[in-house]
Amino acid sequence: MSESSLTTDLIAKSLVQDLTSMNNWTTLICCPDRFTSLHVRINEDSLLAGVRLSQSLFIAVDPSLNVHLLKEDGENAKKGEAVLFIEGSLHSILKAEHLILAALGRLSAITQKAWEITQLIEPLGTQLIDCHRYLSERRQLERAAGYHGGAKSRRLFFKDCITVGRSHILASGGITSCVNRLQESFPPTSKVEVYCTNLSEIHEALDAGAHLAILPLLPFAELEMAVR
Repeated sequence: MSESSLTTDLIAKSLVQDLTSMNNWTTLICCPDRFTSLHVRINEDSLLAGVRLSQSLFIAVDPSLNVHLLKEDGENAKKGEAVLFIEGSLHSILKAEHLILAALGRLSAITQKAWEITQLIEPLGTQLIDCHRYLSERRQLERAAGYHGGAKSRRLFFKDCITVGRSHILASGGITSCVNRLQESFPPTSKVEVYCTNLSEIHEALDAGAHLAILPLLPFAELEMAVR
């Protein structure tokens, strides 16, 4: 699915979910004929994501709105800096406000956090990997936001690799037996990744032949030791 069609699908779902009831009370408090112009500003220093999505959301709510990009996804913005300039119906702008704040705020937060983690682990000679498996339209946009912050993607679909979680390890009697059974059952080109909670499990997974150890909750001190 292309980025354009992905954004279109997500916008359509968001409009159905969020605007049906919002339109009723927005009409009560705001005159539909009132026009205005305003800036959308960032409330803290951040790397940006969701700027173009926000522009598309405004236009989807009301195609007559003039929405100008002042910043691009992946660029830095200082607290209070404007990223969008909108002209048009105040009624339409208010209808879209909730969606814009959610999209711009959440996606920029993901980009900023990914960048901070990337800077933290850079001296270790390693990379930040997006380990999510299920990719809804929203998750694909979140993955793109992480990419702007320096995170890399290791898979697009379930079939791209075999992920061993805690339940699989317990059911099979341990990491080694689980990985061995998978290697016996799948082609040698299949990649196996294992969720690990400590250094001992990391060593066991790699010794058993796993291609990747996923470390979701490992403290940074232990993470540094694991990488070294």
